[in-house]
Amino acid sequence: MDRDADLYPPYLRSRLRRGLGVGSPTAYRPWRNIQNAGTRGTAGCVHGIRIDRRYEILDERARTYFFLLERVPTIINIRESWPIVDINSTLRLSYKFGVNHPKHDIFPEPITVDFLITEMGPEGPEYRAAALAADTQRLSIKNQRLKEVARQWCNDHGIGWTLVDTSQLDRTVLDSLRFIRGWYRHRYVPDPVTAERFAKFFMNHYPSSLVLNELVELARKNMRLRPDTALDVFRYCAWSRLIPISLTGHIAVIRRSSNTLRTAIIRW
Repeated sequence: MDRDADLYPPYLRSRLRRGLGVGSPTAYRPWRNIQNAGTRGTAGCVHGIRIDRRYEILDERARTYFFLLERVPTIINIRESWPIVDINSTLRLSYKFGVNHPKHDIFPEPITVDFLITEMGPEGPEYRAAALAADTQRLSIKNQRLKEVARQWCNDHGIGWTLVDTSQLDRTVLDSLRFIRGWYRHRYVPDPVTAERFAKFFMNHYPSSLVLNELVELARKNMRLRPDTALDVFRYCAWSRLIPISLTGHIAVIRRSSNTLRTAIIRW
């Protein structure tokens, strides 16, 4: 959609001109952010790996889903809290689906989708909206109908639509993703050749009785890596799927437990 602020109702223009809901991949700003969304506790900011900017994520399950999206190599852009500013269309669809359109004070407020995802397909970029729900079977009638409004609008504009049940995205999955994502936080710069060699060596020796820290140390010595680099190479290999892992295992503690490797590696 055209995001020229002057094409939209006056009460939206100031926010559009400040860049909310618009902008290039690195300059995008979410419509609902931590300050204006009224969220507490689990909201927070993370720095993107694929897109070099700060993301404002409103809860833990959204953060977990975001971390999962970042591991998909064909995804080239992720926009959180993306607004549908085509108010006339969403007002019409709200009437059709029998639901009151969201308002801010007396004015209609854009309906937002949790994530707008851009993925490179065979014929170029493809767009998909993801709406998150902790329990898709227990959505209120109002929320169901508002999601139907967003789904219909997306379908009308060639944007795919996915309702994501996040009930399985618990703290264990989030902790596992944080652990393997640690290579980026530690500012490790991946080298494809090193990563492929490390993954091949690791997988060739995995069926042994060695635990994770011993396997990493064995690979480090074989490849003559620095001690502070080897674990980040493993993290990167796991993050980039060169080493298949289970996100439901307690990966973050496998360095301290000799009995955890078998439940954490090669299961997802």
